[in-house]
Amino acid sequence: VSDPQLFAAIKYCLLRSLRTCQLSLRFLTAVGCKIKFHGRARNEPTHYCGQCEVEVFNFLLIKEEEKRHVVHCINCARRIAPRLEGFLCLQEYTMKDLTLTYDNFTLHTASAGTPSLPPPPPSARPFLAPQPPAAYHGHAHSGRSSSNAHHSVS
Repeated sequence: VSDPQLFAAIKYCLLRSLRTCQLSLRFLTAVGCKIKFHGRARNEPTHYCGQCEVEVFNFLLIKEEEKRHVVHCINCARRIAPRLEGFLCLQEYTMKDLTLTYDNFTLHTASAGTPSLPPPPPSARPFLAPQPPAAYHGHAHSGRSSSNAHHSVS
C-alpha cells in the first residue's frame, strides 16, 4: 500500500482486530474454554455466526446443535452460556502470526527510479477517512446468509 491515508486506515483496522483477538483470548482462558488450534486453509470459506450472521474471525466457538456443529460469535455464545459451557473454541491464527502481520504491514513509497501513478481525484476517494473513527461500538453485519454458519469438526 502506498497511499498514506489508506495505509493508516488499514493499519488501524489491523490494530483493532489484534486487540479484539487478545481480549477474546484472555476471556476464553479466564472461563476455562478449551481452545484447539485449527488453522485456516488458504481458500477456506469465511465463517459466520449461526445466530446473528456476523463474520467470525480467529476464534470459532463451536456447539453441537441437532447433530451439526454450528459456529457462534463470542457475543452469541455468551448469551447461550455466559461461561461458554458446552462450547469448543477453534483458533485459526496464533497471536504471534497476527502480530507479525501487523508489524510487517508497512507503507511503501515509490523509489526514485520507479514511476508512480498520480493520486486519484478526491471524488474517487470519499470512503477514506483521514483519521480512524473516535469510537466504534458494535460490529459490522455482513448481511450474508448463514449458509456458511455450519462447520464440520473432524
